Amino acid sequence: MEKNKVDSQIERLQTRIEMVRTESRVLSHKIERMEQQRRVLQEEKRRLKDFMSEFITESVMEDNK
Repeated sequence: MEKNKVDSQIERLQTRIEMVRTESRVLSHKIERMEQQRRVLQEEKRRLKDFMSEFITESVMEDNK
């Protein structure tokens, strides 16, 4: 194969490798952000469930008076 063709092919492969690396970093960042959002939502869900439980308990106690 011609040296120019080899060099060109190597350059294209290196460019593609760098694009894949960049996309991988972007996806890692998105995953991290989504995991954080998930933790926040889980905490909110726990707080709402606790609030609901307290509300039901107070309502039952009030009804029993």
